Amino acid sequence: MLKEYEIQAIRGLLVRLIDAGRLAEASQAALQHAQQKLAEAHHTIRTLRAALAVFGFSEEPDLWDKVKAAVGEEVYAEAFQVAPFYEPFTLNPLPVTVASARAAPFLSDGGETNETALQPISQMPETDTGAPNIKEMVLQKLKEAGKEGIEANKIKESLRAQGVEMHDKTVGMNLYRLSQDGLAERLRRTWFYRPRREEEPADDQPSTETSAASIFD
Repeated sequence: MLKEYEIQAIRGLLVRLIDAGRLAEASQAALQHAQQKLAEAHHTIRTLRAALAVFGFSEEPDLWDKVKAAVGEEVYAEAFQVAPFYEPFTLNPLPVTVASARAAPFLSDGGETNETALQPISQMPETDTGAPNIKEMVLQKLKEAGKEGIEANKIKESLRAQGVEMHDKTVGMNLYRLSQDGLAERLRRTWFYRPRREEEPADDQPSTETSAASIFD
C-alpha cells in the first residue's frame, strides 16, 4: 500500500502529465488551424497583388511607394489604420471555473481519457527543431522522384527513415512553400519537381494543379 507522501508525489506527476497532454492537444489543433489560415492568407495576397497589377502596379521593391504616390498619403495611411492587426495565438490555461466544468463529466467515469498524455513515448510527435533544412531535403526527394513524382507520405517516411525528426505536417508545409517558389507542383496526391526554365523545358512536366485548400493531403 502506498504511503501518503507517495500518493501526493504521484498526484503531482499525474496533474503535470494531464496538463502536458491537454496542452499538446490544444497546440496541435491550433497548429492545424494556423496552417489553414496561412494558406488562405497567401492565396488572398496573390489574388490581391494580381488585382493591383491591373492598375499598373507590378511586383517591384518599391511597390508600396508607388501605390502611396498614386492614392495619396492620406488614403494610404487610412488603409493601414482600417486593416486589423492579429494577435499571435496564445495557449493560456482556462480559468479554474471553466476548467472544472469541462472536467466534471469525466469524473464520474473514473477520469478523463487524454490520448496524447497516455501515448507511448515512441509514438509521441516530435517537433521540428529546424536543425536540418527540411525544405531542401524535400526538394531533393522531388528531384530524385523525377517524372514519376512522389506522394507527401512517401517523402515523410523516407526522411524519417534517415533519422529526421519532424512534425507530421512539416513535409506538407514545405511542399506548399516549394510550390509557391515555383519549384513543385501537384497532380492529385502526387508531387513533382518543377525545374526552372533554364534547367528543363516546361512542356516536359506533367500538367498539374496546386490547391491551397487541400495542400496538406
